[in-house]
Amino acid sequence: MTEVIRSEWKSAVLTPSSLACLQHTATVNLTAGCAHECRYCYACGYLTHPGEGKVRFYTNTLTKLREELHRKRKKPTTVYFSPSSDPLPGVETELKRGRS
Repeated sequence: MTEVIRSEWKSAVLTPSSLACLQHTATVNLTAGCAHECRYCYACGYLTHPGEGKVRFYTNTLTKLREELHRKRKKPTTVYFSPSSDPLPGVETELKRGRS
């Protein structure tokens, strides 16, 4: 079973892409890590990867994103969601269980 680590963003949620082909595209990672643990996946190579069998779920993403967009003079025209994580990691049951 995947361990869900609840966390809050300390840094910016909306960040520029580090990929040259997407240099003018903003990115947002909804989670860090992945529940699937595919052998070929590059997500485990990131410093934010929480470890095998773990997914970090950011509880304040929406709030932080609203604040950041409100402060931006120039809003992004495109946003690439989850370039270094699985956007829908299949841990909804664990998240619901944590709420009750």
